[in-house]
Amino acid sequence: MTQTKTPATEKWLLNEIARIKGEQAKLDAQRAVLKEQLAHIEALCKEHTRMLQALKATLTVVSKGATVELARVVRAHREIGGRGALVGWLKAHLEGVSPASVSEQVLMDRFCASARMRFWTDAEREEYFNNTFRSQLRRLKRQGVLEQVDVYVGGRYRSQWRWRSATATLAQLREKAGLVAEQEQAWP
Repeated sequence: MTQTKTPATEKWLLNEIARIKGEQAKLDAQRAVLKEQLAHIEALCKEHTRMLQALKATLTVVSKGATVELARVVRAHREIGGRGALVGWLKAHLEGVSPASVSEQVLMDRFCASARMRFWTDAEREEYFNNTFRSQLRRLKRQGVLEQVDVYVGGRYRSQWRWRSATATLAQLREKAGLVAEQEQAWP
């Protein structure tokens, strides 16, 4: 049986056609997911519009001085369990993995997975990370619950967080040693 050799131009054209078909299949799958998400968002918008109209009507009946313009925009995440849920999760998680330290990004990923939070854009995720998540980590650090450590990873120092244990630090041990030495010298 003899085989015929496929000319290079035809081989290239067939290869390009196959590549484009593959990319088109991926795009079609993404389009289907986006259509589903868009339908969900439109349903939520309709529901929120109805609720907003009802709340505005109630406000005009209940209060004469308050107007809708007084209400600022607030980004609520009901999925995470209400007020204080992020702080509670951070404490429980970092105490659970103690004495290990965890990077901010890994903490954020784990929290979002456990709270089933979804961000539609990277900018939205970054905004939540900078304005809420990181600020709570720093608040817990100021309270003395967490500590920030620099870990050498991949040729750079990277900031990680860990539960602050009850064990004494080296400075505290030196201070105690100094007090013991003073007491021994004062002993008759």
